[in-house]
Amino acid sequence: MTSDTPNHSSSKQSISAKKATVLGSSPAGSRSPASRKILLGACILIAGAILLLLFTHSGPKDTSAEVTLVTPVNGELVHSAALFVDGRARHFVLRTEDGVGIRYFVLRTPDGMIRTAFDACDVCWQADMGYVQDGNVMICRNCGMRFPSRIIGEVRGGCNPTPLASQVREGDLVIRAGDVLEGRRYFDFGPGSGRG
Repeated sequence: MTSDTPNHSSSKQSISAKKATVLGSSPAGSRSPASRKILLGACILIAGAILLLLFTHSGPKDTSAEVTLVTPVNGELVHSAALFVDGRARHFVLRTEDGVGIRYFVLRTPDGMIRTAFDACDVCWQADMGYVQDGNVMICRNCGMRFPSRIIGEVRGGCNPTPLASQVREGDLVIRAGDVLEGRRYFDFGPGSGRG
């Protein structure tokens, strides 16, 4: 006695076809070579998109290439305060006569203060890597330490960005060139030294 009567066999085929429709596979349970290639291609595209997102959106933006060379006028470096309204840190370099590039950065913090510091600290200065901004923190690109922007220019020592004196005067941020030159020790690695 067999269990597959014509009605029972037809019912099994109907269930199998319905499963194939719901699950998206052939009734035999295997995919065709063309659908496998399509599936493989889709997986590769998705993996590529994920990798692209990871590389383009991971970590803070490196703005080291955006260092602006400055030249003192009457012993002062003058920046329009309006330049910093967006809160983005901007890096500058004063090059000495013998080629040492002394870097500093300026940013306006959410409290409305414009803050200035050398792009170096007492600990990591030999790495000559400086800081990068990530929202309201500055990050040492050598050791990864993070510093809230509200303490920039106020806290000295350790891995904190070394404060640089400045003042806002008649809508401009003014820094004395002599004060910048006092930071030479952080960037002097020989002739023509210092990034930027």
